[in-house]
Order: sequence, then C-alpha cells, then structure tokens
Amino acid sequence: MPQRTEGAEVYPLRHAADDYLHCFWEFIHPVFPILHRPSFMRRFEALWSESQGPNAGSKQDEFDHIVFVSSLNLVFALGCQFSDLVREPNRAHVAEEFYQRARKLFIYDILDSASITLVQMLLLTSVYLQSTSHANRCWNVVGLAVRAAQSIGMDSEPPSRTPRDPLTRELRRRLWHTCVTMDRLVAMTFGRATITSGTESVPKPLVIDDEYLTEQHEGVQPSEEVPRLGLFVWSLKLYDILHEILATLYNKRSERPGPRGRDGENWNLLSDILTLNQRLDEFQAQLPEYLRPQTQSMSPPNLRKADHKNLQRHVLHCRFLYTRVILLRPLLLLGNDLDSLSTPSATTPHLKNIMFTSACSLCVQTGHLLLEKLRENLEGPYRVSAWHSVYLAVGAAIVLLSAQKCASFRTESEQAALGRSWQRCLAVLGHYKQRINAAHHAIRVLESLRHEMMSRYSKGNDTGRKGVMEPRIVGNEQLQDNGGNASSTERNAWGDFPEYYAMDTPWNGFDFPEEGTAWLSQHLVDLDWMDLPWVPPT
Repeated sequence: MPQRTEGAEVYPLRHAADDYLHCFWEFIHPVFPILHRPSFMRRFEALWSESQGPNAGSKQDEFDHIVFVSSLNLVFALGCQFSDLVREPNRAHVAEEFYQRARKLFIYDILDSASITLVQMLLLTSVYLQSTSHANRCWNVVGLAVRAAQSIGMDSEPPSRTPRDPLTRELRRRLWHTCVTMDRLVAMTFGRATITSGTESVPKPLVIDDEYLTEQHEGVQPSEEVPRLGLFVWSLKLYDILHEILATLYNKRSERPGPRGRDGENWNLLSDILTLNQRLDEFQAQLPEYLRPQTQSMSPPNLRKADHKNLQRHVLHCRFLYTRVILLRPLLLLGNDLDSLSTPSATTPHLKNIMFTSACSLCVQTGHLLLEKLRENLEGPYRVSAWHSVYLAVGAAIVLLSAQKCASFRTESEQAALGRSWQRCLAVLGHYKQRINAAHHAIRVLESLRHEMMSRYSKGNDTGRKGVMEPRIVGNEQLQDNGGNASSTERNAWGDFPEYYAMDTPWNGFDFPEEGTAWLSQHLVDLDWMDLPWVPPT
C-alpha cells in the first residue's frame, strides 16, 4: 500500500475552502465540467465530519482517498485564483502550493488502477497546468488522462456497454469529450498529432446541470434555468469544425507551399474556406439565446457581478472568433498576391476578386473584434483562461501583421484600427507576462516582426513608419528591452535577439527552447507571407 507524504493533507480554513470551491464551480466548472458537483461535495463534507474518517482500511479505499484529496487540492489551486480572499499578486503562489500538495499525494502506482476518479484528477491537473509555465507537462498529463480513459472504455459507447444509470453515462461522456478537447487544444498549440480519434463513437453529453442528474432516472433541465453545460457542449461542436479546418487547410502541408497566386490554387483554397465558413455561420445561427454575443459590451464595473451566463457567452464567442480567424487567415497570408487581384483581368474574374477581398476584410475585422473582447474582460473573473488568452492574442496579432502587407489595409482609417488593436494585444500579453512565460516572449517576437513589416512595407512613407502602430505601451507600462531603454524603430529590427535571428540569415522560424514558450513557434511556422529567406526544416 502506498504511503502518503507527510503534510500533504493540509487543508485551508473552512471559510477559505468554501470560497475556493465556490470560485471553482463558478469559473472553472462551466468551462470544463469534469466533476459531478453533488457527489464531490458529499465527499468534501465528509472530510470535516467527525463521524467518518478518511480511511476505511482497504487498499482500494486508500487509493480512492488519495485520488480524491489530490483532486481537492487541484480544485483549490484552480479556485483560489479567482478568490477575493487571496490578493492578486499572491494567487499564483498560493495555487502552486496546492498543486504541489496534489503532486505529493499523486503516486504512480495508482495508474495501475484506472477509474473515473483517476481520469478526473488527471484532467484537473491538465486544466491547472495549461495556465502555468509547465506547458510540456500539460501535454504529457493530457496523454495520461486519455490513456486512463481508454483503459476503462470511455472512448466508445456500444449499446451493450452503455451504463444503465444516467449519472454514470453522462459523466463518462463528459470526461471523454473533455479528453478529446484537451488533446485537440494541446495538439493544435504544439503543432503535434492528436492521440484521440473522432468523437462520433461517443454521443455528446446532454445539456443538463449536475443537480438534475441522478442514478435512478433521466434528468431534465428546467426550462426557466440557464444550464451551465451549454458552453461545453456547444464548444464540442465548434471544435469539430476547428478540427476539420486544421485538417483541411493546415495539416496537409508537409513541405513549403509552391508559388503563390496561381489561379487554380487560389480558387481551390477559397472554395474550401467558403464551405467551412458556411458551417461556422450555421453553427452561430443555431446557438441558443443565452450563448449569443451581446449587442453591447458589459462595462468593467459590472464584470464582478456577472454570472456563469456571461462567462459561457464570452468564452464561446472568443473561441468562435478565433476559429474564424484561423479559417480565413490563409487567404490573408497570400499578401501582395491579393493586391494583384484587385484589378480585374481576363484571367481573373471580377467576382473572385470581390470574394477574396471580402474574406480578407472579414478576417481582419474578426481579429479586431477578438482582441477587443479579450481586452475588455481582462480585469474581471469571467474571462478566457490566461493561457488561451495569450494564445488567441498572438493568433490575432499575426492577422494584424499580415494585413500590413496588403495595400487595401494601408489607408489612414485602417491603420488607425490596426494600431488600436495592436495596443489591445500588447495590453493582454502585458497583463499575463508575469504569470505566463510565453506572454513575455510573445511581446518581443511580435514587436520584432512588426518592426520588420514596418520597415519593409512603409519605406518612403513617413506616416506609415511613424504611424499609430509605433507606441510600445502595455496598459500604463512602457515596454523596455533588456538594456532598460525604450525600443526605437531606428534600431535593428531584431533588437537583442541572438545573432542567428538577423535578417541576413535564412529564416527557419524562431526557436523557443524554454518550456512553456515552444508553442509560440506554431503561430510563426509559415512566414512565407513576410518574404523572409527560407530554408527547409532538417
């Protein structure tokens, strides 16, 4: 029987524990419904009861207790980051303490006994790790969760094996689809292959809140109550579309694409994008009212008084906007080739010109809106997670940079809009740079790329070179380089980067050796649109 580390089972004061749990159910559970709240709370209350101790004596009971207490510490680690009982500067440190307690309790021997509770604990670990500097560890833990789920048959649901009680059935569905979602997210982030197959073999969970799920009979969500599971189930549908977008437009490119601007290639690309964009339009049209974006943004003073409806609406909207950006971005990255289509000719039908231009305009508009939404909810708790906020902001920033290459976006009004969005992007990255290592690196990389774009496509244009995209302000903070001096456009575009980043060296993408920053290179893996010298990967 494994021995628990002494001191690992230390709990916060009851009022603090209750507050951390409340924050978890309010801010984490609607996004990742990993736990069944009534079942988990019954076990939590038992810890504080004198009538029932934690150890029942058997080996299985001991394993179950270890997994539960480890999960509880992970719940504290996630919840305390939203608690008013913990000062903002201390939240990451307090969360890390709870995570380390969970690690001390986690003994690899328990992997020999896969169970629903083990899968829950591993998924909670991955959710916590995704917003820390341990990005590679998150990748590995997601793999463990998937394998544990597969070992107990969560990856399929034939009629003969469908659990009879609704609670177990729905919990297994939720957990498997969370495994698939996390697998797809980290695979997309790192540019690696997924380890889960399609989701069609396991039905999506019902949109029913925890308190209406029982073992005895089928649950029914009251019509007057907005379900907390809506974001999760509709995100599964959105991620199915995103998965198809990546497979169709990105994953097929094993080597550098051929020459840009070929009429047939461009038309095939546009055809694929129009088909997938129609699926996004249909998805948006089918959304229930409580998940539809609000016509007017919430004012910052009201953010703390929001509820799970606003959280679900905001997170799903940002995910939708990012998916559309990823869909339309390949057209925008054609850059100057699109400018050559601006004048109708015998070989380039005018209708195609309009379609290309409209798609690129929609891509840039969507990037603007995504950064606006990320920025306006930055100070409130009902927001996209830290890690994904950084990732989404970088993806939108690439759109802003690529728009600089197209003549149609060099008007004064377009430049002003690009400048505002650029400042929003820096504000988002600056907000998280103390917590997410990749945010700090992202600022340096994006600023370097921006200076290169400004120098290449604004030569001879003083308003372009000293335009609205020049200020390096993150909120109220002036960005500094390593030397402590404010960066200038007259300096080397690559600032203090190592010598092999200089522009006289063939471009083969940035190298990010630090854990937690390697995923940035996935947004920069194909910079042909910048016309940088290219060498094939070895």
